[in-house]
This record gives sequence, structure tokens and C-alpha cells, in this order.
Amino acid sequence: MRRFIGFLHERRDYVVLIISIGFSLYFLSSDESSEVQIIRGKANSFFSVLYRPILWVRGINELRTENELLRDKTVQLGLLNSTLLKYKYENDRLREMLNYRRKSQLSLIPARVVGKGISPMVSSISIDVGRDQGVRKNMSVLSIRGVVGKTVSVGNKTSTVQIMTDYNFRLSVKFEESGATGILRWKDQGVFEIWEVPETVEPRIGERILTSGYSNIFPEDLPVGEVIGFVDFPDLLETVVLARAYTDFGVLEHVFVAGKVGG
Repeated sequence: MRRFIGFLHERRDYVVLIISIGFSLYFLSSDESSEVQIIRGKANSFFSVLYRPILWVRGINELRTENELLRDKTVQLGLLNSTLLKYKYENDRLREMLNYRRKSQLSLIPARVVGKGISPMVSSISIDVGRDQGVRKNMSVLSIRGVVGKTVSVGNKTSTVQIMTDYNFRLSVKFEESGATGILRWKDQGVFEIWEVPETVEPRIGERILTSGYSNIFPEDLPVGEVIGFVDFPDLLETVVLARAYTDFGVLEHVFVAGKVGG
């Protein structure tokens, strides 16, 4: 108690000032005279000017908080939209596959691509059907656009498919308009070459290329691709045709394993 009294005595000037300000504010707030009201209004105006920066800072903080919430909502909506678009795309693809299966004269086993081959020597994919679903080795594999490849290894529930972009893959094909045949093989950069085409045959740019039917694996008239150019080899008595496949091997998700009806 003695210390507190000593503290007040040492700072008596400040204590008197604070008490005086307190009483002044009390009397100003309780007095309703016109002069006091004028002073009170001016004081309020003065303090409101001082308080504006505080309100401004508080408003910025509130806007920052709202922006963060909106940013989170935007990200969540973006992810949801991406998921919905993925489901829509997959639904459209499955509908196309269903329609293709209904129209086809082949026995088709639908499959999903579950992986890509890990061997650098063979370009392949893995699919989620096998012997349990009726898949056998050396069956043709198709997309809704055209030929994909053939089965080379079959397990109970999965199979390995050698795709057309493998350098060792060969396919007997024909040109839709002339009926001339050749052997298709992978070149590079999405381009295939067709060899052993008679020199007298001049396929048209854009002409469709189909399976020839000279194979126990690929039935006749399956879509393969289209003509995009030619290679001139003066010493060869044949035409080398450049082609592009209908199937986009970079986005394969769903395929069919095909067999002849009743086969």
C-alpha cells in the first residue's frame, strides 16, 4: 500500500491530469446544453477521422479473408468440374462402345486399358480381361476408331496386347477404293508405312485403309487408317505409302477384343 501511495505521489501531475480529463468527459457527455453539443459533435468528427485508418485496415483484413474463402471455393469447384467432365467423357466413350458393339458383326469383349508395357523391346498395353472372359492368344484388339493390335499373352483375368506402334508388328491391309493390298508397319512420329503395294496403284490422299482379311487374326474390312502421302524409291518396283492410324494410341482407355461370331 505504501508503494502504491508513493507511486501516485511521484506521478501526481499525471494522475491529476487523467482525473481532470475523466471528469471533463463525464460532464461533456452528461451536459445537454447547445455549446456542449457543438463541442461533442466536433470531438466526434475529430475521433471519426482518426478512426478511419482503423476501419480501412479492418476492411482490408475482411476482404483478404473473403478472398481466401472464395479462392478455396474456386479450387473446390474446379476439382469438382474436372471430375464431372471426366465422368462425362467416360460415359460418352462407353456409349460409343455400346453402339459400336451393337452394330458390329463381330463377337466383341469390352475391356479397359490398365497399364502400358514395361519392356522397351515391345510396344504393348495391358487390359483387364483374360481367359475367364473368353480371351485367347492372337485375337484382334480394336478401339471404336479402328485396329489397335493383337493379344500376345493371356492370363486368367488380364491380357497383354501388342499394339500397332511396335516395330515388329505387321498387318496385311488393303485400300478401300482400289482393293490393292500391302503390308503395314510402324515408322515413327505417328506415321505408318505400307510396303509391297503394286507400282501401278496410286492410292488417293485421304483414302481409307482396311484390313485385307488375309489373316486368321484380323477379320476383313476393319478400319485401320488413311493415306497421308508417298515415299519415292526409284529402284523399287513398288509404291511405299504413308498412312496415319485412326486409333489415337496416346489416349487409349477402352478397347474390344474381337472374334468372329460363333468363333
